[in-house]
Amino acid sequence: MGKYVLLCDTGSEITPEFAKELGVELISFVVKYDDVEHYVYRDTGISLEDFYLNIKQGLYPYSRPLSKDEFKAAFREYLTDKKDIIYLCVARNSSKAYENAALAAKDLLEEFPDRRVKIIDTGTASVGETMVVVMAAREMQKGAEFEDFPEVIHDVLNNLHLWFFVDDINHLKRGGLLSTAEPSAAVALKIRPILSIEDGRMVVKSRVRGTGNAENYLIERAVEASKGGLIVIAAAGNQERSERLKKMLCEKGVGDEYILLPMGMTTGTFLGPGAGGIAYL
Repeated sequence: MGKYVLLCDTGSEITPEFAKELGVELISFVVKYDDVEHYVYRDTGISLEDFYLNIKQGLYPYSRPLSKDEFKAAFREYLTDKKDIIYLCVARNSSKAYENAALAAKDLLEEFPDRRVKIIDTGTASVGETMVVVMAAREMQKGAEFEDFPEVIHDVLNNLHLWFFVDDINHLKRGGLLSTAEPSAAVALKIRPILSIEDGRMVVKSRVRGTGNAENYLIERAVEASKGGLIVIAAAGNQERSERLKKMLCEKGVGDEYILLPMGMTTGTFLGPGAGGIAYL
């Protein structure tokens, strides 16, 4: 196996601890709240629990990928160590991460002409990107070569399904995922938007009334389409919800391996507290 490093970013729900377990390196994007920018998982100085509590109390943070120069600094460490780079990037249609990383790689390859850098658009995010990273990491552990990964990722994406629901419809309005003209009655009726990712962009696929119906919607889609195997589950500041979704899937006989992760700050800035998501093949 050639000497390379597999990178992913916090557009996924990969935590530093889980990244270490997988043998991958995690690139922390930036989240801004209280008018200060912080690197996710590096210098936020705030727990996820407090992060989501602050949003409920009226804080509206935003997140961004690394700039070209920040990517150069991140990549340089590995190239200097004579390692090639495979970067599994959040969907290019929803973030400038791919563009910035590609520009950084172009500059660095002039400085390190004997090294290789491959930026792979995963075409997805959150639990979907997490699934891609996990499957790629397992191939790496089996001895996959640098050149194998585009095909590995292609195969995963061809079979990937993912769904999200959101507790706070107003949060989606603020973030532009829903029209501000959405009837205010939707809040009173506890309407829960159901979302997925198509062509690298988050899209609203349906709306249901109440959290219970939203959870059931995700389970029903998994029953229809899952081929078994791994299921990735994440929730924003609500571990009980992740455990409940896992239990519901088990009761339906869906999946035989489950990874439960907290929905991190990058996704949380878009979907808000209480959001949940599942991904499966």
